[in-house]
Amino acid sequence: MSSEAREEILARIRGVLAAAPPRGAGEVPRGYARSRQPADLLGHFVERVADYRAEVQRVAPRGVPDAVAAACSRYGVRTLLVPADAPDDWTSAVDGVTVVRDEPALSVAELDRADAVLTGAAVGVAETGTIVLDGGAGLGHKKKQTKNKKKLHKI
Repeated sequence: MSSEAREEILARIRGVLAAAPPRGAGEVPRGYARSRQPADLLGHFVERVADYRAEVQRVAPRGVPDAVAAACSRYGVRTLLVPADAPDDWTSAVDGVTVVRDEPALSVAELDRADAVLTGAAVGVAETGTIVLDGGAGLGHKKKQTKNKKKLHKI
């Protein structure tokens, strides 16, 4: 860019800024809800997650093994990756599926050979439908999670 062009651009910016109201010229209107507590917080989360076309199955902790087995059957999963520190009971009801633990840490090529990935989740944010994966217990290696895999999250 030539120095003339640069000066012209900066002059235009200065002109616009000079005509703008000064900073701090008043309160910013905040007429929106800053917080709220839905009557059914978990239901609100499920509704938001559905916006991302995620399928949600609500089960009690003791129902996780059967839910994982049913999901594997529904999606035709033959090989299921699980974090090294995932509880054994998460996959205890799975039949006809090879469960591969990420231990020692698998290569990207090894991860790509799996049909699905099962992880835990640190937290779910009801307002946005966000699932937080923070690298804690049962969450596995996020940097190596594969694309285009069916992901089964236990929250």
